[in-house]
Amino acid sequence: MKAALPNDTFIYYFGLFSPMKSGLYLLLLFCFFPFVLAEEPSFTVLVEPTERSILFNQSAEFDLIIQNNLAQIQQFTIYSPDVAWDIQFIPVSDRFITIPGGLSKSVRVKLRPLYVSPGVFGVSLNIKAGEEIQKALLFVSVSQHQQAEAYLPALYSEFRIPSEIDPREENNFTLLIENRNRKTLGNIELSIQSNVFQREEQVSLGPLEKKEFTFSLDLDPATPPQEDTLQATFVYKEDGKTYHFDARPKTYTIQGYGGIEEEKESTSSFFKYKDTVTFTNTGNARKNHVYTVPTSFLKNLFTTTEPLGGVYEKKGEKSVITFTLLLDAGEKETVIITRNYRPLIWILLALLILVFLYHAYKSPVVLSKTSRVVATQEGGASELKVVITVKNRGPKTMQDILVMDKIPNLAHIVREFEPGTLAPSQILKNESKGTLLKWNIDRLEKFEERLISYHIKTQLAVLGNIQLPPAVAKYRTLQGKEKIVTSTVKGE
Repeated sequence: MKAALPNDTFIYYFGLFSPMKSGLYLLLLFCFFPFVLAEEPSFTVLVEPTERSILFNQSAEFDLIIQNNLAQIQQFTIYSPDVAWDIQFIPVSDRFITIPGGLSKSVRVKLRPLYVSPGVFGVSLNIKAGEEIQKALLFVSVSQHQQAEAYLPALYSEFRIPSEIDPREENNFTLLIENRNRKTLGNIELSIQSNVFQREEQVSLGPLEKKEFTFSLDLDPATPPQEDTLQATFVYKEDGKTYHFDARPKTYTIQGYGGIEEEKESTSSFFKYKDTVTFTNTGNARKNHVYTVPTSFLKNLFTTTEPLGGVYEKKGEKSVITFTLLLDAGEKETVIITRNYRPLIWILLALLILVFLYHAYKSPVVLSKTSRVVATQEGGASELKVVITVKNRGPKTMQDILVMDKIPNLAHIVREFEPGTLAPSQILKNESKGTLLKWNIDRLEKFEERLISYHIKTQLAVLGNIQLPPAVAKYRTLQGKEKIVTSTVKGE
């Protein structure tokens, strides 16, 4: 016989047949306890038990009625992962069957207990067609002695919870429990388990009673995003037997939320600028965060970061310092960017001081001396023209400047001087040291330049360059200190 199968329903079903009333019990059981094996299936499966209560040395047989809901032929494979039972198909070839579209076929399954204790068991069979798999539970009560006629416990349960929940909010879930037999079930031990929830309860159900239990899912707001699965196990003990029922597991998602918040504080003092940026992960999961600071090549030379790890890089035409942060839920991290231009300022100040000192202490009187061969004899120089340039490069007039120059012994001065040039005020000749020339300049205006020129003749023709000593100038500063300036010497 066949029954309509409602969607999204698993039915846990138990019963007991007696030889005298088997027909009546079959009718009642088929009316009240249909099995649901799939949601929107391409095929449906109905279990019709012919034996449900056996002794250890007996076998239980069931009829598996498979309905092909498609219009085309489907091939079916029937197998079981349960190793505690000897499962046989009658005939053996019915493990693999082909059913035309819209038709059904009955498969006889024989179960014999191998490694079980007295109790009630649900033996799982998998029926596969293509990629779709449905499960059928064959319930068998195994005892050591013949049982009297009675109802066996039968429970159906399911969870109701949103598919996604926010751990910051108040969340609840409901567990629906239904007694699907006309038997009072008292002191049922209920255990609910998941990654984030555990609860132990005792419940009781009257005949065919339905109850809904609501539980508060109190989550830590920092609970990381994840998929969690609620599982419920019912344990009912009666007459030395233990009955186990499991609710269909319900998977839901704990959502992720939040992000990285930035809090920036800027301070500055005398060419030193500091930005303190605090990053806070306000979410419930570890997060990566990339923080960039605009900069330039010059700015980067004066930039330091705490902690170290900022990377200077070019992004298009812009330069940035990039920080890559990894923050756990609720974690904070602080990055300090300091631009310190003080070393540059100190360097500039030092240069300014040096320039100031240079100008403050440099000699305002500058001498330069050049010589040029104007006559030769026998291939060597015989006469030279010497030009001494005296320049006041200071902003103030200089007075009483004494310029001195020395002529080596191998030469003597020509006492005829060019018009416009300043003639020496003294010519002192020493046989061993040579000739000393002196010029007195009474006044030299600021930035004024004077030229002193004279000729010397050598006693012998000189091959190569003639090395002349530098000229010397003496003057007094405004403070009355005597200063001596030596000229540069250049021969042409």
